[in-house]
Amino acid sequence: METDRLTLKEFLAKWKLCRASYYNLRKYGRAPRDMLIGNKIFISKQAEADWIAANERDHGAQAA
Repeated sequence: METDRLTLKEFLAKWKLCRASYYNLRKYGRAPRDMLIGNKIFISKQAEADWIAANERDHGAQAA
């Protein structure tokens, strides 16, 4: 069943990130927006898409 969000575990597996890397990104404001529901962290597909776009823009700006 397709949902409009990923659990943190799913997101980390998809992007091949470890939990420590995610929290490090989050500490510096570079992680995707997330939401806490109960005691689980979720990342919406829109937040993931915005995160990708922001990283693409940032990378292009550094190369110029």
